[in-house]
Amino acid sequence: MYRFGLKSLRHISLACGVFVLVYYAAGYLLGKRNSQPGMETQPRRTCSTQERVLHVKSMCRRPPQTLDSRNLSLFLVDEVHKIVYCAVPKAATTSFKTLFATWTGEVNDLLAHQVESEMFLSSIGLRYLHTFSSERIREILKDYYAMLIVRHPLERLVSAFRDKIKRMTSYDYILSEDKASRDPHWKLMSAMCFPCDIDYDFVGKVETLNDDMRTFQKMFQDAPILQKLNSRVHKEEMRQSFVIKEMMKLTSVQVKSLKQMYSDDMDMFGYSLSFLRRPLCGITSSQCC
Repeated sequence: MYRFGLKSLRHISLACGVFVLVYYAAGYLLGKRNSQPGMETQPRRTCSTQERVLHVKSMCRRPPQTLDSRNLSLFLVDEVHKIVYCAVPKAATTSFKTLFATWTGEVNDLLAHQVESEMFLSSIGLRYLHTFSSERIREILKDYYAMLIVRHPLERLVSAFRDKIKRMTSYDYILSEDKASRDPHWKLMSAMCFPCDIDYDFVGKVETLNDDMRTFQKMFQDAPILQKLNSRVHKEEMRQSFVIKEMMKLTSVQVKSLKQMYSDDMDMFGYSLSFLRRPLCGITSSQCC
């Protein structure tokens, strides 16, 4: 009875040892798999404005260039608060145009289509940068608080595809389109907002917009608070599910081409796409989004 008990214990000990080895081996392999490119986990921390600005500057491989005023039609200027804002389509532009319009004190209730009207914005004192003289443009870009809101490039593309262009075009058309003539709704953010030529003070992200708005409102304490901001910005899981669903419809060649097309934006602003075609947000050096 005693010998049988020892033998049983040895068997149990051996089984436990095998289990532990398998457990740690599986953990090692899983960790190794998750450390491969494109398998990153989402960083939990929101990058500070300074971290993002420094990262953008670190990605610029050439000196700043003089900008042609004809390329500055997306920049909204608030001369009262001395802010110049690059309004990237499909990156909370309606929310921010509403903020600036409300901030003028000239209007109370706004409709979404009103803030998309250049004539309306001009009537309440908000002008686009390209309407100023060349000398004044240089002054504004030098002296004003420059801000930019970005979004994962593929989220922007999918949002535009779902909302605006699905009936008239395809992803293949977008991929074959000439860079210079791309529609602003899916054109590269870096090609519209010139982060290597403009010294930005604030780089926010749709993915972390609530945190970023708190930072903005610490800087400008009299800025209005948009009560509908949370409802305008989709939750992360919902946004990602849209992208994954669309990306899974594409061939691996199409996905590879889209990643290549948006590689400058992904590198510049800290975005990537996992092997499961899940959009990821994160500046690797800072481990934050």
